[in-house]
Amino acid sequence: MKIGIIDKVTLLSATGILLLGILLGVYFIRHETRALNAALDERAMVLVNSLSANSEYPLRLRDRAALDRLVNGVFQQRDVVLCEIEDDGGAVISGAGTISSDQVRVFTVSIMSRVAADRTAASKTDPQTQKEQSLGTARLAVSLTGLNKKIRGVTLTMTTFGLMVMTLVSLATIYLLKRLFSRPIAMLVSGTQRIGHGDLDYKAPEQRDDEIGRLATALNKMTEDLKRVTVSKDYVDNILRSMNDALVVVSPQGQIEAVNGALCTMLGYNSLELIGQPVMKLFTESSTYQSLLKRENITNVERAFRTKSGKEIPVLISASMMRQKVGDAQGIVCSAKDISERKQAEEQIKNSLEEKEVLLKEIHHRVKNNLQVISSLLYLQSENVQDQGTLEALKDSRNRVKSMALIHEKLYRSKDLAHIDFEDYVRNLTGFLSTSYSDKTKTVTIQASIKDISLDINTAIPCGLIINELVSNSLKYAFPGDRRGCINIDMHADNGHKGSMLNLVVDDDGVGLPQNIDVRDTDSLGLELVNTLVQQLNGTVQLLRGEGTRFVIRFQPSR
Repeated sequence: MKIGIIDKVTLLSATGILLLGILLGVYFIRHETRALNAALDERAMVLVNSLSANSEYPLRLRDRAALDRLVNGVFQQRDVVLCEIEDDGGAVISGAGTISSDQVRVFTVSIMSRVAADRTAASKTDPQTQKEQSLGTARLAVSLTGLNKKIRGVTLTMTTFGLMVMTLVSLATIYLLKRLFSRPIAMLVSGTQRIGHGDLDYKAPEQRDDEIGRLATALNKMTEDLKRVTVSKDYVDNILRSMNDALVVVSPQGQIEAVNGALCTMLGYNSLELIGQPVMKLFTESSTYQSLLKRENITNVERAFRTKSGKEIPVLISASMMRQKVGDAQGIVCSAKDISERKQAEEQIKNSLEEKEVLLKEIHHRVKNNLQVISSLLYLQSENVQDQGTLEALKDSRNRVKSMALIHEKLYRSKDLAHIDFEDYVRNLTGFLSTSYSDKTKTVTIQASIKDISLDINTAIPCGLIINELVSNSLKYAFPGDRRGCINIDMHADNGHKGSMLNLVVDDDGVGLPQNIDVRDTDSLGLELVNTLVQQLNGTVQLLRGEGTRFVIRFQPSR
């Protein structure tokens, strides 16, 4: 006979209740027994203490009649089987009853009397000068028969009551277990059997919010999942026919096993012409299928299909290896999406970008030529000017124009029209300035330290003009006469600041600027232009005086 889980739980619950009832019954019986014993002891002690107190005076006077009356009065009490009064020598002066059984409990109390320590009158009335003297003993024996009878009665009552309570609790527990667990589980077992026989419309009740309720929910979800995955071949074929993307199933040996209508429409075949053929027939490259076999799955790999007429169609292929339960390869499922329209759009965009790139290069080239014409006109104008100040102003203007022309020349020659290699630009700019101030660069060297920095045109032009102004000022004023020295140009990223700030530093070891010149408020056109360009960059400029002059410009490049 098989015992179910609920039967086991019921048996364990009943056993637990029985053990708990026994323990509680033993506890209450022992508690009542102790209470009855304590009550008996207390009543006996009250009797014997009363007998001792009342017999002191008669015992001193040896009044046997009074002692007999006391003893008989106590002896008449319930459960008293013996009552005696003995003198201090142990002789029984008065007594009643005998001990005929060992089921008795004896209580003994000494009969004490206070006597004066000496014979003076004061000592007879002063308790402090009196002492106690034993006159005899009061003995009381109480039968335990009544107590034992009460204990048996309590035991029987508690046992009967406990059995009734345990029976009721056990029946209630069994009923609740059956109602809460046995019946719902039996219903789930029955429902599982119905589902196993194909009844996928069965719905288990989900009213409970516990493990059985969650089990019922899981069972219903499993049924719904089975209804979704247990479909007919016609249903699967209908799905394959309705797919917009091409689908082909290939065996491990490379033979086409199944295709859908989208593939046949794309390549111009019917399904009978493809099934059983090698999959290489579909691809323009024979190595495509071998590359699929080497990988478990691929996603959106660009390849080309060959149609029945020989035309190539670009496609995006996704493929996944099918495996049996034992792990052996069962075949490959490939899906392909025609991307001919996308490729045509990409080609049009590429051609359009190339045209715009050519146009932008032509614009930069023309701007560079126009700036070069302006620079040449300034040079020709300077040939007819005798005033030295005017010559210097024309030369400065020509250098400024040249610095902007170099930017456009770099963009014209660069493959990246959005950014300028600033290191190469500064190298060309300082080379031009060295030529322009050839009389100074014989004794003054210009060094640049700029690594891996590219700027867009909106940042490069202000930076180029700033470098032009500061280097030109150093060449003109920092090294009077034949004084030798060096001009340093440094640009680096300051990653310690939020947003990757750039630091542009131009310094020289010349005579330095006069102390009365304020770089932010000056009549010098060059320094005023520097301030304007720094504001254009949303940056800051700092002048450090020491052994020469050091300009530090900090700004954040545009993105």
